[in-house]
Order: sequence, then structure tokens, then C-alpha cells
Amino acid sequence: MAGEGFVLGVDLDGVVADFYGRLRVIAAEWLGRPVEELSMDGSGISQWGIGEGQDDYERLHRFALTERNLFSTMDPIPGAPQALRGLSRKGVRIRIVTHRLVFKRLHRQSVMQTVKWLDHHDIPYWDLCFLGEKSAVDADCFVDDTPEQVERLAQAGKRVIVYTNFTNTSFDSTDPNPNTDPNPNTGFDSTRARFSGAEGKVSRASNWDEVVAQVISLTDGLADVGRGP
Repeated sequence: MAGEGFVLGVDLDGVVADFYGRLRVIAAEWLGRPVEELSMDGSGISQWGIGEGQDDYERLHRFALTERNLFSTMDPIPGAPQALRGLSRKGVRIRIVTHRLVFKRLHRQSVMQTVKWLDHHDIPYWDLCFLGEKSAVDADCFVDDTPEQVERLAQAGKRVIVYTNFTNTSFDSTDPNPNTDPNPNTGFDSTRARFSGAEGKVSRASNWDEVVAQVISLTDGLADVGRGP
């Protein structure tokens, strides 16, 4: 197959799974507030009034996971399952890399709900990695939305596609004079990372069509990759 041997490291929350959309509904219930008051514009969930400390978020996260099955009840990001199936059919090896094992005594539920969700939405993957230090994982390219993870990956010399959502719109992954990709088929502007030694390794995507276009540009012979069945 044309893409055989190419490994795509894919984050889940905010990239493939609509983590923030589902958590917003649960947080509104938990806080006793109308869901419309919890904005999806701005810098992230800190604006929802959950509290400033890690303990406040941990209590919400624990409630969401154990009482509302957070990881098995999220909607997929539009186009993500179809795009991943299309890439997989062309030989791209999908390596799920997620930092979901955050709090103690929630690991079993996190893993079980994750696998159930992936199977339910027929999302293909060769490997499923649960870890926080994603730069330790080998992949030809990563798709992630968390600024801190993007920074670490770029500083480690990894190629990263930043999946844009409301948590990272203020994150500047470019220098003041970004390069524009001359290839009209990719549909995106490639940019130079602001991290030392990471020029040309960080770009953005606003949807999964753009992710697929960028993966195609990084592999040989994948021009016919589609959105899947």
C-alpha cells in the first residue's frame, strides 16, 4: 500500500472526540448552570467557573467519568472517524496517543470507556498508548490540540498538526512571518514553529479534511485518500 509504514500519532480529546462539548454539558449539570452560560469561545474550560485549583477539576472529572461515562458518550469530531478509516485503508498506521490516565483510581474506567468508544465509532488503530509524555512515542506525524504537548513534540523534533479548537486559538505556533505552502492541493498554510529547531514542523488544521490533506502531503502516493465510506 502507498502509505504503508507511515505512522500517524493521533490525540483523542478535542481532536477525534468532542471532549469539550460533552464535558460542557456535564459541567453545566454539576454546577447547576444553564449550558449556554458555559462559553466555548476563549481560552478553555477555566472560564466555566469550575474553580482555580486542580482539586476542583478533579472532582468534576471524576463525576463525569464515573457517573456520566464521559469517555464513552462523547460525539466524534465531524469527519474524524471517516478520515481515519480512509487513511487506514491506504496503509497509514494509526497510533492513538492520549493522556487520559490523569487521576488515580480512574484508570480502569478510562481505558474501558475509551476502547468501547473507539469500537462503537469504528475508528481504526494499530496501537493505543496512554501516556502524558507523548514525545516518547515514535510517529512520523502527530495530531494534537494541547499547546503544552505541541511545544514538547516540536522541541523533540516531531512533526505536529495542531487541531484548532477553542482551547488553543490564542496559541501562537508560528513566527511573525509564516511560510505559505505553495502547493494548492493541501488547502493549508504551513508555518514555521516558534520553537528552537522546529521550523517547518508545526502547522494548523481546522477540520479533518485539512488533516488528511496534510498527511497526504507528507506521504507518497496517497492522493486518492477520501473521507471513507
